[in-house]
Amino acid sequence: MKQTLAVMCAVIALFASAGCGNEDPAQARAAEEAQRAQTIQSEANEVLHSIRYMKDPRTGLCFAYRWGARVFDGPSLTLAPVPCESISPELLTVAK
Repeated sequence: MKQTLAVMCAVIALFASAGCGNEDPAQARAAEEAQRAQTIQSEANEVLHSIRYMKDPRTGLCFAYRWGARVFDGPSLTLAPVPCESISPELLTVAK
């Protein structure tokens, strides 16, 4: 029984090591590029879903803003003017 188990482990180890290092470089590059594209897409989704919109009733101007965490300086605010007509009403908060 122990010999059978040892042989099975040796066969499994042989098959497992046979696949290591034999990957096609083109396939490896394609996999890395796919992972990079997925990471960029995920970052874009996270940023865009965290943007909020507000309107200043005194000026009639609208702004997009996002709080972001900065590693060394603490939280930061990104603020940019945007055309009010391009913002869906359900996404817009009007200051009081």
